[in-house]
Amino acid sequence: MAYIGINPNQNLAQRFTEVFTGNGVQTVYTLPVAPGSTNAVDVSVGGVDQIGGINFSVSNNTLTFLTGAPPAGALIKVLFTAEINSGDFSRTRTTRKSFTTIATAGQTVIPVPGGYDPGQVDVYVNGVKLILGVDFDGTSGTVITLTDAASVGDEIDIIAYGVFYISGVVNKTGDTMTGPLVVPAGATGSQVPRFSDVQTAITNSFQSVSSINGGQLAGMRNKIINGNFQVNQRGYVSGTNVGAANTYTLDRWRVVTSGQNITFTASGNGNLVTAPAGGLEQVIEGINIEGGTYVLNWTGTATATVNGTARAKGESFTLTANTNATVSFSSGTVGLVQLEPGTVATPFEHRPYGAELALCQRYYSLGLAHARGTATGVGQFLNTPIYFPVSMRATPTMSLTDGGGRANLSTVTTASPSVDAARFEIASAAAGDFRALGDIWRASSEL
Repeated sequence: MAYIGINPNQNLAQRFTEVFTGNGVQTVYTLPVAPGSTNAVDVSVGGVDQIGGINFSVSNNTLTFLTGAPPAGALIKVLFTAEINSGDFSRTRTTRKSFTTIATAGQTVIPVPGGYDPGQVDVYVNGVKLILGVDFDGTSGTVITLTDAASVGDEIDIIAYGVFYISGVVNKTGDTMTGPLVVPAGATGSQVPRFSDVQTAITNSFQSVSSINGGQLAGMRNKIINGNFQVNQRGYVSGTNVGAANTYTLDRWRVVTSGQNITFTASGNGNLVTAPAGGLEQVIEGINIEGGTYVLNWTGTATATVNGTARAKGESFTLTANTNATVSFSSGTVGLVQLEPGTVATPFEHRPYGAELALCQRYYSLGLAHARGTATGVGQFLNTPIYFPVSMRATPTMSLTDGGGRANLSTVTTASPSVDAARFEIASAAAGDFRALGDIWRASSEL
């Protein structure tokens, strides 16, 4: 295999993610390749981070749990890096480096030896993961800046990642290329262009199609989320009356009037909904409104309003930038709702389900929480982190439902929510084993 610069056979690393399901008995699991080192392995069981050398060990490609088999049904997630040699160079490779430092009193700036790719860094203080952009700034590429000053003796762990591609490589000299290699300004003589220079040249080459990317031929043009009513995280049952006004049903859609409901039947890969007389509406976050002319379209017999003004199918109108917009339907069927920039309605944009779900999770998400410990008396606390699948619109309102796995508890709660994470806390009612396994957390930051 030909190459430019350093031999790519040397010290390349690939990031692996392996997922297993516990059965309550098995303690040994086989990884596809041997990790670079035990320190390069992150393991979680049921969302709870495990500690290398205490909860697990790694030998060659064998992962062994040291404190007992993971519970039956528990999700085991293993992330690690492993050195690669030659092989398929068309794939993405990931580098990972980490270091630990002990803070001085009041320290806020921590230099990162060798630097890092801006935004591609995890920071832990005394084992607690910090939130990028909230608890620390990781954009300089050379230092980490803490929002709150560290205390003397705090242990600060920094893990930095980098992504690169190896594809279509040729020798720096001696090989013949079948296509042109354009060297950007700034590279002279026998210099090989820096990746950042090439990236800039590629970006500039696409400026001529900016009118396409900003128009109706571009993707992600529909400002309505869950426009075909396929995402239903709350498990809303068709025909169930809501107990309060503005209660959310299918994701991002709320019934306006208390005591009314929506019904829905399958249609394509989504649903066709019957909206009540009082209205079914979605509030579009202002940050997603660029301002200018928009057009609304849908299928079905329902009537529509936008910000209280009646709108016909295919009608265009003006929306104000950075201002919430409310789209409402009433007294009829509705499906394939699309609000897009421009004056002509285009066919409904079918986004992948995973992408649509992620858009919904900015406003509402749910998952499982687990915590278990051994107390020597009453009132002893244990907490585990809850990480939201995406950053939420605002600090969410949290709620918990007993998943059937609680025992010997005086309190169960969530605490310290942010847009990215929260804590799941339990307290013992007496000495001995105390636990909450499989509690269902819900986080809402709807408009």
